[in-house]
Amino acid sequence: MNNYSGKKQTVSAYTENYNGISHYPSTIIHVAAYGNQFTNRPIHAIWDTGASGTVISKEIANELKLPIVSMRDVNTASGQDKVSLHYVSLALPNNVVIPQILVGACSLVSPLEALIGMDIISLGDFAISNFNNTTKVNFRTPSFADIDFIQWAKNLDTSVQSDKKTGRNDSCPCGSGKKYKNCCERHT
Repeated sequence: MNNYSGKKQTVSAYTENYNGISHYPSTIIHVAAYGNQFTNRPIHAIWDTGASGTVISKEIANELKLPIVSMRDVNTASGQDKVSLHYVSLALPNNVVIPQILVGACSLVSPLEALIGMDIISLGDFAISNFNNTTKVNFRTPSFADIDFIQWAKNLDTSVQSDKKTGRNDSCPCGSGKKYKNCCERHT
């Protein structure tokens, strides 16, 4: 894939499906001190768009013997907490690796061991859908395309509500910018 500068760029992607509607989309991650190998220790994490930064539990930080970079007072859902900060590498499923990120270690409610915050989510594109009673979480990094549900819905409304027959040389109602004969007409 090429980015806007014309240079080749590797895109890492991750998708996870949950049976039923999930209010707490979780995943298994792996964490290592920056520069170290990942352990086989699975860490239970949830995606949290309300968290500005990624955090791990104090127990995980101690278990992995993560070096402390500094200490900081932070506001959490349960009040103020003093957290230790650690540089780590973080691995999501499907070999999506965040090679270096500063995470906080704080008290979390078991069985939760980590929160994936906006510092990671903003490195790429993130979407959650709930279709056919299945929750699907998608993440890719780096971001390389716009996700615009409003534009998609407008294009869908235009193609569904239009009484006028689309001519072969008209713009395709799907919004691709191609002529109808070179796009959706081929699939009908």
